[in-house]
Amino acid sequence: MTSYRLACELSDKIAAIAPVEGAQDIECRPSNRVSVIVFHGTADRLVPFNGGSTPYQMGSKRSDTPVMGTVCSWVERGGCSSESEHSKNSGARVSIYSGCKDGTGVAMYAVEGGRHMWPGRRINGNAVPDSGLMWGFFVQHPKQSVAIRLD
Repeated sequence: MTSYRLACELSDKIAAIAPVEGAQDIECRPSNRVSVIVFHGTADRLVPFNGGSTPYQMGSKRSDTPVMGTVCSWVERGGCSSESEHSKNSGARVSIYSGCKDGTGVAMYAVEGGRHMWPGRRINGNAVPDSGLMWGFFVQHPKQSVAIRLD
């Protein structure tokens, strides 16, 4: 959830984020495009994939936004094609959105049966190569800089 907030509020400094099992429950108006790769378990009982609240929350109750609604908002912000390329990868349904502007990208890894934990762990029942995918995504989507010529 913090990574979404950073992308929304510091989009001039943040190139890409990789939220894991979090909801974007804040209003978001970034001034720049940010690349987003999302990992979320379809069986998460703390932050439900389809949104809403759960009896497992601590503190004040909240109602989380659906994951795909959030992904679609980043697809729109990135100027990406609304149609994605779908595949299956080590226990996740993968959606990659292409045609994004300014070198940005959006990807969604819906971890089938995944609970509220880091993907790729044996206890989670999948083999999603999470950290490697994140790093590769970050490398592919650096912050675009403007060259200033001083002569």
